[in-house]
Amino acid sequence: MTKLPHFVPRLHVITGLFFICLLVIMCRALQLAWISRDSFRKKGEKIALRYGKIPARRGELRDKNKLLLAWNERHFELWSTLASGESFSSYQQKVLARKFPERKFPASPDSRTALFFRLTPREVRDLEPLIKNGFPLRIKSKVIRISLKHPEADTRIGEIRNGTGISGWEKDYNALLQGRDGRYCVLLDRRRNWIPSSWQMLEKPVHGQNVTVPWALNKNTNNGRRKR
Repeated sequence: MTKLPHFVPRLHVITGLFFICLLVIMCRALQLAWISRDSFRKKGEKIALRYGKIPARRGELRDKNKLLLAWNERHFELWSTLASGESFSSYQQKVLARKFPERKFPASPDSRTALFFRLTPREVRDLEPLIKNGFPLRIKSKVIRISLKHPEADTRIGEIRNGTGISGWEKDYNALLQGRDGRYCVLLDRRRNWIPSSWQMLEKPVHGQNVTVPWALNKNTNNGRRKR
């Protein structure tokens, strides 16, 4: 067999280059899988993972005859997830107009625009499949504090601000009424909608206690209600 002495240096060069490339690939894989793993994970979580607060339910206020003085009501609102400059497609507009003929959408909705307030249970049920099919919509739940509108009770019940009592019984019994908020995390899709299967409870909320005050309302006076 004829020897090719001029090919041996080339073979050494090719073999050396091969091992250098292999070493670079192995170092890069090691960097991605181990050294920079936490950095990439944090970047990914920052983009797709959203942490949120689960508000604790504020306790009810009752007089000594068990008449409700202050309580909570849950309302649902519909918000757009469109970015600035985007708009609903003609198909989406037709579907929404057909499902909600009595509702009127804002002219230029975006992520800062509430489309509907005080959704009915039927509307919430009808909207869920649309959101799952990619409609740029989001349902937000909002708890509103309601108190009895009564000349004898108004000043006694007091006011709340940002979930904390600032006057009257709301302030006096705030430590019992307020509770402690919970926490959750959830992954978002490319439209910033929740991916339901990714939702995870991190800390359960501790709801406030109901309080009975040592006072009774005069039942002969007509009662109303006021939202706070």
